[in-house]
Amino acid sequence: NLLAEINPETGISLRKITGSYYTKYPIVNFICSESLKLYLVNKTGIGYEKINLLFEDYGFDENKFDLQEIEKLNEYLSIVKILDPACGSGAFPMGILHNIFDVKMKINEYFMSKNHEKVKNRYELKKEIILNSIYGIDIQEIAIEISKLRIFLSLIIDENVVDEKPNRNILPLPNLEFKFVCANSLIDLDNATS
Repeated sequence: NLLAEINPETGISLRKITGSYYTKYPIVNFICSESLKLYLVNKTGIGYEKINLLFEDYGFDENKFDLQEIEKLNEYLSIVKILDPACGSGAFPMGILHNIFDVKMKINEYFMSKNHEKVKNRYELKKEIILNSIYGIDIQEIAIEISKLRIFLSLIIDENVVDEKPNRNILPLPNLEFKFVCANSLIDLDNATS
């Protein structure tokens, strides 16, 4: 909505001037989940139907995957790098964050319980995904700021607030200055003027 605001001097919205288009959530979710599924199929060698089970709403069915497959899934989800070269307000980075997060939560709960390890909490896991995997570029500074704000808000809702602890147990937010950058992704860096 901020990007659709009309400039009083020109009577035109920034969205119209830049040709910005914002994709609806169901389409974003479909593109993100299908991209991640195909990435996992190609990297792990596990079939599409089996990978698709990880994206279903019900819990993780440990009988469908062996330990080696789970280790492969965890490994490739930890090293995936995703760049949205025209991220706008961050719909696709948020979509892929939620897709990776949901799958990793299912895998980690199973994997960690089998190895008698502590499962990462939601905040730690989400922060790890953001710092290791997700990048965005947009030509509009306001869009980049909105993308960063959306990422911060997605982390804040998973903070574990404990009033009795120092700083109420709230952890510092990550630095996203080099994760979301204002630039023109259609021109070569050698030709960039700023």
